[in-house]
Amino acid sequence: MGAEWFVRGVLFVGLALALAGWDGRRVALWGAAAASGFHAASHFMDTELGGRDSDPWLLALLTVVLVAAGLLSQRTPQPGRV
Repeated sequence: MGAEWFVRGVLFVGLALALAGWDGRRVALWGAAAASGFHAASHFMDTELGGRDSDPWLLALLTVVLVAAGLLSQRTPQPGRV
C-alpha cells in the first residue's frame, strides 16, 4: 500500500512541474534523481537484508550524476524556447 501512494505522489509532483512550465527532460531528470536518491537511502538503511555491498554506493553515484544532469539541463537552452 505504501508504494502505491509513493507512486501517486511522484506522478503528482511530475505533473505539477510540467504544469509549472518545466520541459519533459527536466521533469524526467529530477524525478529520476529523486527516485534514485530514495532508492539509495533505502539500500543504506537495509544493508542487513541482502544485496551487494556496492548497491547503495552505485545508486548514490547514479543520483549524483542525475542531479548534475538536471542542473546542466536548466542552463542549456531548449530548441524552440526563448
